[in-house]
Amino acid sequence: MVYLTIGAIMFVLCGLLLLLPRRFRKKYYSYRSLRATRTPAHWELAQKTLGKWGLLIGGAMMVIGGVLRYFQWTNFFLIEIFLLVLPIALLFYETERTLANFDQQMEEKEARDFSAKFGDPVHKHKNSSMEEKK
Repeated sequence: MVYLTIGAIMFVLCGLLLLLPRRFRKKYYSYRSLRATRTPAHWELAQKTLGKWGLLIGGAMMVIGGVLRYFQWTNFFLIEIFLLVLPIALLFYETERTLANFDQQMEEKEARDFSAKFGDPVHKHKNSSMEEKK
């Protein structure tokens, strides 16, 4: 019963994130973390990622809870309570992992743009020090 209820709540809230996205850094319903609040692009990605994963995980939790309720396997209440942390942790893990990958892509893009504009300072420095040794 716990999985059914929590799964339905998660499904509705994450559906709201996808259907009615919040503006940058609003306090109400949104995913707020240090990475998510860096830029508006990070914010949008975090909300979309959390919304999609939340729909998936919330739907799976509702199915599991529905099966447990249909077969009246109510003796699993304590197991449900202890295992409730896993899908929620997976939700936050996937969102933060996606944001970390986005950060890495942004840094690589900035480094390429900088190198294209000003040249590669690392290799210039190495070449000039090699020439000085000769």
